Amino acid sequence: MSNTTQTFAFTQGGQTQIHKMRMLKQVTVSTFKISLFMGLVTFISYYFYTNYWMNILMYPFWGFAECMNLMKLVFIHLKGFTYIVDIDYKTIVKCTPEYFLSAGYPQKLIAYLNYTLIQGAIYGVISMLLTVFVSIYYFMRKGKKLKNTKQLSGIHVLDTAAFKKSLKKQKVLTSLTVDKMPIPFEAETKHFMISGTTGSGKSNMINHLLKAIEEREDKAVIVDTTGGFVEKFYQEDRDTILNPYDARTKDWCLWSEPLNHDYEFNDLAESLIEKHHHDVFWGNASRETVVELLKRLKKEGLSLAHGLDVLLNQPLQSLHKFLKDTSVATHFDPRSEKVALTLRSNISIQLKCLLSLQDIDHGFSVDEWIKDGHNSGFLFLSGLPKQRASLRPLWSVWFNIAVKSVMDLRPDPNRRIWFIVDELSSLNKLPCLDMALAEGRKYGACMVLGFQNMAQIQEIYGTRGTKSLSELMVNKFLFQAVDFDNALMLSRFFGERQILESHENVSFGANEIRDGVSLTHHKKTESIIRASDLMELKPLHFYSRIAGQNTCIKGDFTYFNNPSIAHAFLEQEDKSHVIQTQLHHSKYNENEETQEDNVLAFPETSKKGSEGTDAEIMQPDKMRKIEEKNMENEDLLRTLDDPHLL
Repeated sequence: MSNTTQTFAFTQGGQTQIHKMRMLKQVTVSTFKISLFMGLVTFISYYFYTNYWMNILMYPFWGFAECMNLMKLVFIHLKGFTYIVDIDYKTIVKCTPEYFLSAGYPQKLIAYLNYTLIQGAIYGVISMLLTVFVSIYYFMRKGKKLKNTKQLSGIHVLDTAAFKKSLKKQKVLTSLTVDKMPIPFEAETKHFMISGTTGSGKSNMINHLLKAIEEREDKAVIVDTTGGFVEKFYQEDRDTILNPYDARTKDWCLWSEPLNHDYEFNDLAESLIEKHHHDVFWGNASRETVVELLKRLKKEGLSLAHGLDVLLNQPLQSLHKFLKDTSVATHFDPRSEKVALTLRSNISIQLKCLLSLQDIDHGFSVDEWIKDGHNSGFLFLSGLPKQRASLRPLWSVWFNIAVKSVMDLRPDPNRRIWFIVDELSSLNKLPCLDMALAEGRKYGACMVLGFQNMAQIQEIYGTRGTKSLSELMVNKFLFQAVDFDNALMLSRFFGERQILESHENVSFGANEIRDGVSLTHHKKTESIIRASDLMELKPLHFYSRIAGQNTCIKGDFTYFNNPSIAHAFLEQEDKSHVIQTQLHHSKYNENEETQEDNVLAFPETSKKGSEGTDAEIMQPDKMRKIEEKNMENEDLLRTLDDPHLL
């Protein structure tokens, strides 16, 4: 730092500090004058209030009598003076000063006047001190108010306690409290968005929410991708688990669900086959194939295992023959073998989840569970992280069926059926989600969708779809965001506000007249919650906006430490009737040599209700050939991912 800079710093600091001391002196003197004035006013008011003004005239007469008594040698010929002595002021008595000073009534009156004089002085001092404290408080409050920012428009930020008082003041009905956070009853069906990075508190909040739902005995469909919710809340006599790898699962059957119309098959296929924006052709063709296959199986009463065997194992000629007279028959024309092979490989990757299902005619129905008015438990669509890739299509199918089933119920504003997803990106694109968020309120659907960042949702639903979903989820709980772009996008949910901001300007010069401080006010528009506010949040802390409330709540949840009551996962034992472990001879199989070269192995099944042939256990060499063929097809799929190359 140069000498010039140091000198300027010394001058500037000295001028500003001396000016502040001068202003402090001025305020101190003014405060003392005000307090002294108030003390005198209090003293005089009290003294005249407690004494009749005629009695106060006793002081001059008393003083005159004392003077006369002291100077009686000078006034030797003065025999006395006249004064009203009696209390009725009617009797006039002439007396000497000695008699006047020794009379009882004047002495008592003077004693009383002296007493009230002392009392008045004490009250005057107390008044002075109070005035000093009040003046200090008033000046400090005014000073802070001048410096404070005044909000002119926009929602206000409250803490949880103030939000509770606000709801109580508005007499808003609340029957659900998530830890310390009350949720208005009308806001429950306006859906919840929960966003936050790993470890920020999303799952902890959902645990508190599930506890409140359990206490109120509401029905809930929970997508549990880690088993954590099963571990905390699963009760065997009340709840249901759907996970083909879990020993406690219910045996789900596709044909137990309502599949009677084309749109139902289309919804099922769209949930089952993941949509990718970079290969639209293969995705659409795969979904069309699955739709036509399921419609054919439904029409002819064939099992799912039979359809998978034809689709993925049988020779191309057999598949083409099976799908003859359908819209996808041309995709499997033996003359365009590369297209057919690529499409079959793409479908095999998407339908691996079906290999773990049991081939039964009738089983658990998600639709029936939703529509069962006597059931108030939880339906867990569970799995472990290592099973996520395999179960993702099934979770999407089950979740989509559950949402559609709620939309089939009779409208009831008092019904509550919760759909809780800790990680929305763990599901394929749900075709019914937008409609459920927009119209599910009158059916009692309460959607709770969690995710780590907006980019995950945009990858699945696109930019416009994500914007639509975020707008329909009115209740928002935002935990910590570590990425600035994501935090900026989330902060916009709370909007902006207009404020009146104060600025202090200090001027100084060689002459004291030039020293001064000025305050100016400027209107400014800013974000209610800044991106940095979200990035600086501590774990379990959040910003929230509740439907119907013109406020932003800043609060935190306590750590949910309830003990585990169940296993997160129980290994499923091998079953001989599971699709993946069977190998039958399909009626579409032309010869055994072709069968060994197929992509996957599935059982031959006849029409529903009929008996199949005895199962053979696949030999190791057959299994090896099938696995090698699968690897070759997957390599070819990656090579032919662009349809323009075909």
